[in-house]
Amino acid sequence: MSTKLNIIDFYRAQLDSLGFGDKDAFLFHKEDGELTDPVKFKYAGEERQMVLPTYQMIKAGLRDELGNDCHAYHPLCESVMTGESGTIRFLKQAIKNQLYVKGMSFITYLIKALAEGKSSRSATFKKFVAEMTKGIKDPKIDDKLLRSWMNVATYIKDKMDKKQRIMLSIQPDQKIDGAKYLRAANYKHAFSEEQDDGTATYFGVRLERKQDKVIIHNLLTTVFGWYPEEMGSNDQRAYYGSLIRGWAEFVLKFNQHAKGLKDIVPDYELLNDTWLPELDNMREYDGKIQTLPYNTGSRDANVETTQKDFRVGGQRSYEEPVAQTATEIRKTENGLIDPLSLLSPKTAPSSGNVFVNGTRQVDLSQYAPIEQKLIREGRTQAQPSKISSIPLSQALGGGHTPRAGSAADFFGGNSGNVFTNTTSNSNPFTSTASSNPFATASNNNPFTGGGNNNPFGGGGSNDNSLFSGML
Repeated sequence: MSTKLNIIDFYRAQLDSLGFGDKDAFLFHKEDGELTDPVKFKYAGEERQMVLPTYQMIKAGLRDELGNDCHAYHPLCESVMTGESGTIRFLKQAIKNQLYVKGMSFITYLIKALAEGKSSRSATFKKFVAEMTKGIKDPKIDDKLLRSWMNVATYIKDKMDKKQRIMLSIQPDQKIDGAKYLRAANYKHAFSEEQDDGTATYFGVRLERKQDKVIIHNLLTTVFGWYPEEMGSNDQRAYYGSLIRGWAEFVLKFNQHAKGLKDIVPDYELLNDTWLPELDNMREYDGKIQTLPYNTGSRDANVETTQKDFRVGGQRSYEEPVAQTATEIRKTENGLIDPLSLLSPKTAPSSGNVFVNGTRQVDLSQYAPIEQKLIREGRTQAQPSKISSIPLSQALGGGHTPRAGSAADFFGGNSGNVFTNTTSNSNPFTSTASSNPFATASNNNPFTGGGNNNPFGGGGSNDNSLFSGML
């Protein structure tokens, strides 16, 4: 089954349910349908603007107009083996915030509407209200209950420990009802700690009547109980799966009851649920996902992931290359442009340079092991040698005079050694050599910041197509 939403629209819809909107890919808080303050999140010691990973934003290098790094919301590219990413931490906080905002507003609007004598036509809503007042003789939802609730709400907002009122964490390898999950989101709220002790106080707050405590406690524990206590995930993105599936369950239950409230409070907003069907089809996004900074955790449990661990435009995170060969450097990786392909014939490495000249296939079995290595690494041209005809004494260097262009020439002290520390123009690694493509000042250097052929530099003329076809 194909998805109805592309990745960006999928993200946009779920972020809308969490109280965010976007303009030109930059995320903003939403209040009454209007965009307000920019959404910023602190991770790895720095606060960054949250953005959608649109093509334009990726093309801009995930930076704002001032050149500041941005944090893309791209949880689908998580790696379960590397721990919680910055995006997963952002999502946890966003869920907790929206749970609090929507839960408290639902109770407030419900009590106020019923206290004004309004009645909903929704059977679900009527049943819900009856359950909240069950066991109470002559229950009253009136102005006194509203005053009691507002006192409790003020305490929760101003005096209750924000870290304790709603708690959400992710645990590895957890069993739920006998089934084992890679990751499981565990949820708890502070309202379950209060007891119905027959008094007219709630968390120490004095109420108008004893029955008010029963109704308020029922409302708080029920509404904030719509988010499941445990939600396991064996998804390919298990951190994301455990969080977003729990949030999806809350959205479903919230809207089911909020529709009845909206019947008597027309302006009351439901939560965006257009993204819910895609949760069962997340495999459809495979192959369209690109790894971005702050979206996979650090392999070191004691170190937070930073942007240097990633390369915008690739599909996988990478570490600093170790002893990377010239051939490996030349390979096109993850759809990126081969930097050397941007060089013109005039500036491309010439015969005798560190790269193999030409594209013909070479039978490496016809070469000595050391020559095979040099050919693979582009350090020499293919020059056949008869392995079987080399005497053992010559192979071990016993008085054998190396022929021109042999492996020994490259490591000997003669003038043909391209690795010797001289200023010869034939040495591609000497800093003063005019043909050195890696020299800082060389216009032919594909990696220098000011090089016209630099596909990575801000001033390079070839960087526009580097990130094409991302999402």
